[in-house]
Amino acid sequence: CTEERFGSVVGCWELESDEYGYVEDVMVDKYYFYADGTGTYGYYDRDAYGYYWVGDVPFSWGYGWDGPESIWMDFGYGERYYYYYECDGPNLVLSKDPYFRTWLNYVRSY
Repeated sequence: CTEERFGSVVGCWELESDEYGYVEDVMVDKYYFYADGTGTYGYYDRDAYGYYWVGDVPFSWGYGWDGPESIWMDFGYGERYYYYYECDGPNLVLSKDPYFRTWLNYVRSY
């Protein structure tokens, strides 16, 4: 089972850092992965008045597009994202590179 080997992504995850270090507050985004294969996404967007939070963007997700250590997210309208992942409990690392030379590190959030 994928979840036993690589950890479950189910839960809420907030972006903390990338390969360059900690991200600014306005770069933070959140994923809520639900066990039924659905989820919601939140992020900061910018307009003429500054940054504002956009939340509850729905998506579907699943494991295994390129082996057990991979995950996909589908936002509809042709927006599908593919990542490799590592999950060790308090951290979820996503990368488009199977060797994790670039990455996004998320921490469990509530």
